Amino acid sequence: VHGYCQILTVSAILTVGLIISYLDGTNETIYSSGYLVKQLGCIEEQLERAKDKSAWAMTMSYLGGMFFYIQPSLTPKINGDLSFHHRWQRDWFGKDLDVRMDL
Repeated sequence: VHGYCQILTVSAILTVGLIISYLDGTNETIYSSGYLVKQLGCIEEQLERAKDKSAWAMTMSYLGGMFFYIQPSLTPKINGDLSFHHRWQRDWFGKDLDVRMDL
């Protein structure tokens, strides 16, 4: 997997966010609130409407849906590919983060 892969990064952020929510005693998370299921449903509809069903087109549509529907709840201050964001390049890559403050 490419070193600056978006999927791995966002998966790590989601997992850490869930752990912090649990440790902080937050009752509602992206999972328990139903938000994730709703947003994944939007992506599913987007993929069903796609005219081009080739593997490449479906992959790009899925990634675009993840950026548009799900990423704003994980990294509200960052839109688009996290690996190209200046904070990832300058402040975060290879460093320990204070997830409560940085994200």
